[in-house]
Amino acid sequence: MKEIIDSFRENIKNRLSNSLYGTFLISWLIFHWNFIFLVIALNEDKILHSTGFLKNEYLISRYFNLHDWHFWFSWLMPFLLTYIIIWKLPEWILLRAYSKTEEYEINKKIIKISQQRRVEQEEVKLQEQTVKKVTAVAKQVIEEKKIKDADPTKEWEQEILDFKTEGYGNRYFSFKE
Repeated sequence: MKEIIDSFRENIKNRLSNSLYGTFLISWLIFHWNFIFLVIALNEDKILHSTGFLKNEYLISRYFNLHDWHFWFSWLMPFLLTYIIIWKLPEWILLRAYSKTEEYEINKKIIKISQQRRVEQEEVKLQEQTVKKVTAVAKQVIEEKKIKDADPTKEWEQEILDFKTEGYGNRYFSFKE
């Protein structure tokens, strides 16, 4: 007996989790909520007093009358709504939304790449400026060396000035300028 109940529960669970059955059930509940309310919550005496029918007679005449447009509308609309929700809604809205989302992601990647390129360009400019400074300093050193090589007296004067400022010259020599 427990196996039958478990099998029944599993079957109901599978059908309710299936998009077709679940969507149809929700659509049917939307169009038949008043029927369910009458069956569950309303007292038979209240229906008898207001309509003159017993509860079953009222439900049959109101919700299962094949000659009434309400019957056809309330049964066809859940099928139509299920069809629209499952097959047409993705085509009309969800696929377009997915396409836009992907387009936004591509645009974000393009912006990120362009910003990375700008950073790389700035880094290259910085490196070029550093290279220019280093080459300028190297050229200056070479020019100073050429000047020193051309006139050794300049180098001697610098050595004497260094010697005087370090204090060694004061101990042994007295220089007067």
